[in-house]
Amino acid sequence: MSRKFIATILTASLALTSFTAVPARASDRDLVQFLAGATALIIIGSALSDSNRHTTATQQQPRNQDRYRQQENRRHEEDRRRHDDWRSPDRGRRVAALPGGCLIQANTQYGRQRVFGARCLEVHYSQANRLPDTCRTRISDRDGRRPGYLASCLAQRGFRVRQN
Repeated sequence: MSRKFIATILTASLALTSFTAVPARASDRDLVQFLAGATALIIIGSALSDSNRHTTATQQQPRNQDRYRQQENRRHEEDRRRHDDWRSPDRGRRVAALPGGCLIQANTQYGRQRVFGARCLEVHYSQANRLPDTCRTRISDRDGRRPGYLASCLAQRGFRVRQN
């Protein structure tokens, strides 16, 4: 049974028993006891209804939010798959393969990655000035810090590696 129903029955039974048990004459002491009992019942009833209200809201809210979040993510993933072809910056253009000799393992801000050295590409790749700036990063090696391009980023944008 629900708490609200039990609280209502309890309140009604206590109220009725206190009315029937009261003698014909009421003194000040009896009136004070009755008011104290009624006040206690009101406080208990309001506490029960408040706890029910908070419990219901906290149980339903996360469940709905997760469902909507999953649907939003699904929609975004579908959009990404559908539009990848026309959003590609090199769509419809033939791009010369990147020289494999410029590909090295180096420390970047993202950890140890496969990268193309910028200077090597400038020397061995005629279209080095057309590489996307979003793939540009800083390489740390024994000579210090120098520019380079993340291989994974370039591969996502349609660039291929030529094996030497």
